[in-house]
Amino acid sequence: MSEPAQKNLPTIASNHFEMVMAHYEHCAGLIKRVGTTQYTEHASAVRAHVLPTISDFIADTELACARALAGHPRLLALWRGVFVEERFSEAKVRATLPQEWLTIAEICGGTLWKKIPNVQDYFRLTSDQQAARHRERMEALELSRKRGRKAEKLAQEQRNKRRRERYAELKKEQTEVCTERKEAA
Repeated sequence: MSEPAQKNLPTIASNHFEMVMAHYEHCAGLIKRVGTTQYTEHASAVRAHVLPTISDFIADTELACARALAGHPRLLALWRGVFVEERFSEAKVRATLPQEWLTIAEICGGTLWKKIPNVQDYFRLTSDQQAARHRERMEALELSRKRGRKAEKLAQEQRNKRRRERYAELKKEQTEVCTERKEAA
């Protein structure tokens, strides 16, 4: 595959970005409709054990993307223009600026992967439960990395052992050849 074509392939981060932003657009559309918010007399105060709302999802998505793109003012302006302010058409931005769009998707997708790993779970878990799952994922990732390092270290030791053995064999053969030449001379 050619180099330019390979750069435009979607990755896990860009696919995750597309999925989260599709849900974001859906939720933003729900908020903009008249009469979608219902108030009751028995509404409780927001606590950590309360499930997140659509507004929470929108805020978390916007904050995560804005923070991820903070060092890239042009990309941040494009992202805001497409999703937050809706000044630009997503299709036109994709068509006219494909590399910038892919960069936005990569940067934001990686951040959203950490903040919102699964959109369906976002609305089913409280913030305490989400934090606990995040800790578990990070611990599992660290454990996986440690296991990988141990396995790599063991494999390296085995390769080094085989190299030393081969070197010893070659050295022994070389000394035997040298002694045979001396005896022949």
